[in-house]
Amino acid sequence: MTTAKKPSGSSNSNDRAEIRIGVSDSTRELTIESTLSAGEVEALVAKSASSDAPLVLQDEKGRTVIVPANKISYVEISPRAIRKVGFGTD
Repeated sequence: MTTAKKPSGSSNSNDRAEIRIGVSDSTRELTIESTLSAGEVEALVAKSASSDAPLVLQDEKGRTVIVPANKISYVEISPRAIRKVGFGTD
């Protein structure tokens, strides 16, 4: 089984990734906000695909998502946007 979990205090906001997984035979995609970096997620997906082991990811709240490798249609990894509060200008 391909799995990863980071201790809750070990990442900063730049390391976090939003992961979207398309699952075959499903009309909905899975969206996970992870404490893993994009590189770590990419390595887990590649390992899962090459070994045909399930992809196991844990989100920020500790929930675990398990996806069989043969059901993964696509994986989109993007850095998490930091939500700003207020009327600031950039």
